[in-house]
Amino acid sequence: MKVVCVWCQQEGKPAILREEDPQDHGVTQGICEHHAVVLLARLRRSFVSGTGNPRTVAHDGR
Repeated sequence: MKVVCVWCQQEGKPAILREEDPQDHGVTQGICEHHAVVLLARLRRSFVSGTGNPRTVAHDGR
């Protein structure tokens, strides 16, 4: 099974984070370290400013 970062895929970057069980050809979604840091920073800003709902914080800065 391949674990991919969907955000990296959307940006056209290499997205495979790791491969587990090479006999399983499925794909599942994860988040890379870079995008995890970006997401946490945006969540923190939304809570500090009181303007955001964490479910509506888009990864593209909106």
